[in-house]
Amino acid sequence: MTSKQKPAQSEMTTAVNNIHAILDLVPSSKERAQIRKSLDSISDMVERVRVSLDALPDPRRVNAAIRKLEGLSKATNDRDNGLSPNGNHKVAKKTYKGNAPLTREESDFADVQVAELKKIPSDELRNFLDNRERFSVRQLRAVASKYGLPPSAKYNREALINHIAVKISNLRGYHNLLTGAHRS
Repeated sequence: MTSKQKPAQSEMTTAVNNIHAILDLVPSSKERAQIRKSLDSISDMVERVRVSLDALPDPRRVNAAIRKLEGLSKATNDRDNGLSPNGNHKVAKKTYKGNAPLTREESDFADVQVAELKKIPSDELRNFLDNRERFSVRQLRAVASKYGLPPSAKYNREALINHIAVKISNLRGYHNLLTGAHRS
C-alpha cells in the first residue's frame, strides 16, 4: 500500500511543482503595467507607420513627377549646352504692361464723383469711398488721377482710399488757409 501511495504522492508533488512553475510565470501588477505601457507604445508606433504609409504619394503621381523632372532637367541641360531652340541664353521675364489707360466712361464717372466728393465732410470721406458697390478699384484709380495722384497698380483699394482722402483733406486745408489769409 505504501508503494501505491508513493507514486500518487510523487504525481501530486509533480503536479504541485508544475502549478507552482506556472504561477511563477504569471506577471505581477508592476510587470503587467510595464507590458501595457509597451503594448501602447507599439500600438502608437504602428499607427504612426499607418499614417505615414497613407501619406505616401500614389506611384502613378511619383512616375509623372519623375518624368516632368527629367524633362525639365533635359531642357535645362539643352539650354546650358547652347542647344536652346532660339539660341537665346537669357531667361525670359514677364513684361510689365502697366495700367491700361482710363476709358472715356471712367473719366466721366471720375468727374461726377469729384464734384460729389467736394460736398462730403472730411470725416465721412473714407466711408463713402469704401463703398464697394459704388466704387471699383479701377474707378478709384480714375478718381485718384483726377486729383493728380498716379493711378498705379501697386496701390490696393485701401491705399487708394487713403491717398484720395488725404489729398482731398489737404486740398480743403490749403483752400481754407488761402481764403482765411485773404480775410485778414
